[in-house]
Amino acid sequence: MLAWFNQHFPQLGYLAVGLAMLAEGLTLPCPALIVLLMAGAACAVGKLSFWPAVIIAAASYALGSLVPYYI
Repeated sequence: MLAWFNQHFPQLGYLAVGLAMLAEGLTLPCPALIVLLMAGAACAVGKLSFWPAVIIAAASYALGSLVPYYI
């Protein structure tokens, strides 16, 4: 399973980061830290770009946290 994840994470990395941080912002029980660690590792080896990953993570968390704020 780890090999599959390592193979497909660069293709789905930005989407995974965005969805995990959105779920974390919605206060759903989601292991967003694990996804962020994998994104950091993918950035370190050059499979993902750093700044797009940071911007997607921050924007997704901000959008997700607006929902509980307004409820």
